[in-house]
Amino acid sequence: MVIIIPMENLVLTSLSWITMKEEIKAIVYSTIKAFNLEEIQEKLLSSKEARKLFTPAIAHNTLISLQKSGALNEYRVGSNVFYKYSEVVASLKSFKRHERRATQ
Repeated sequence: MVIIIPMENLVLTSLSWITMKEEIKAIVYSTIKAFNLEEIQEKLLSSKEARKLFTPAIAHNTLISLQKSGALNEYRVGSNVFYKYSEVVASLKSFKRHERRATQ
């Protein structure tokens, strides 16, 4: 793999190999973490997955009423209905009795 760095962003310093390795590791880790967060937030969930995301699980009718009220958008792929993870979490924050389950 070849990494091309524009010359205006290139900074040369006298770092030890271990320090440079830790700096690169931190940059790569933060980049991957940001990418994974975006990926999780845009993940499409089935109706069943969206309902099970909260404790206590919400009913299918609650999901439908959120759609009809405009609080939640549905995304169709063929005849299947999906919901964005980030939108489900945002729409259900107003429900006092529901909590978001910890993501794994």
